[in-house]
Amino acid sequence: PNAVEAMTTLATKYPQSDLVPKGLYARAVARYQLNDHAGVAVDVAAFLQSQPPKTDVLDAQYLLGLSLAGQQKYEEAAKTYSAILASDPKYAGADKAAYELGWVYVELGRKPEADAAFNRLAKDYPESPLAAESLFRVAESQYDAGQFLEAAKIYTAAQQKAGATDLGEKASHKLGWSYLKAEKLPEASAAFAHQMQTYPQGTLAGDAVFLLGECEYKQKAWKSASERYAAVIAAKHPTYQALALYRSGECAAALEQWAESLKLHQQVLAQFPDFELKAEARYGVGWALQQQNKLPEAIAQYEKVTEETDTETAAKARFMIGECYFAQKDHKTASKQFLKAAFAYGHKEWSAMSFFEAARCFEVLADVAQAKNCYQQMIEKYPEHAKVPDARKRLAALEAK
Repeated sequence: PNAVEAMTTLATKYPQSDLVPKGLYARAVARYQLNDHAGVAVDVAAFLQSQPPKTDVLDAQYLLGLSLAGQQKYEEAAKTYSAILASDPKYAGADKAAYELGWVYVELGRKPEADAAFNRLAKDYPESPLAAESLFRVAESQYDAGQFLEAAKIYTAAQQKAGATDLGEKASHKLGWSYLKAEKLPEASAAFAHQMQTYPQGTLAGDAVFLLGECEYKQKAWKSASERYAAVIAAKHPTYQALALYRSGECAAALEQWAESLKLHQQVLAQFPDFELKAEARYGVGWALQQQNKLPEAIAQYEKVTEETDTETAAKARFMIGECYFAQKDHKTASKQFLKAAFAYGHKEWSAMSFFEAARCFEVLADVAQAKNCYQQMIEKYPEHAKVPDARKRLAALEAK
């Protein structure tokens, strides 16, 4: 406000002074800070009438562009910034003009033009302090479009330019995510490991530990994945603690550490009752009990799974109930469970296997007609299943009797 007052006094009291044009420009800057956008436009227009040097003209036009954007007049702002860049690509503030042009195109929802502006900044003004962020914005656009490997290249360049900054950490993190989304797991592991080493105290360091565990989990490196998850659990990560606990249970199961797997899955259910994979965690409890031959307890858990969800996990659980009864030689009950799994859920793998296992039950029960019917249904409905050759052999053997 004091600056506006002083420059107004200058223009009013000394209208013929050579300092008035510069005073008008200074007042425009002050008015922009005060969000007086109408005043900015008036002062810039008056300043430009004084025919200042070209650099000063471009400075004033840049300020006008900022003011137009501040009023959400994005089309006019885009024209203003574009005119600056067309007038003098070597203008000292050209990188800032390109940066602001990118953002007004973002506001207009014109992503290709936004990417072009940010790309231009990074390419034509590589030493600009805005180059790293511009590259990051282009990479984000590629990532959002599902072009993960292209995004990875640009995140790499952004991270190298940004160095040991918050932006550098974000770029490094999204590089890992890009490779993870592209199923390039070794590359994703390397990226997250680099992030942890380069930004050990960063705000995304805890996320990187979990995601590195995910990469190892997907590569079946169960032991090392468990170690990553243990660190996430110990840190009580607000986003990933529950999932890390669940994954730890899965790793223990893969390592056939059934007591440990049981404990971890039970902890998930006890500590996170609203966990999005609650049914899967309960299935893990049932599976660990089944592997320890605690079949009635396993059946009880599997039944709860089928009450909590109707997804593939429920189909698996119903199938495993049949397996538990089969192991207890209660083939009649087992056959009912298998048929329920075959018809109730519509998941190809478990329906096919359920028909096959139901047929085996009927063979034990000497119900040849039902056994043949189940084998036949499996063959007809799921001809590509790996068990079909076995089903054909059994069907042929039964028909030969």
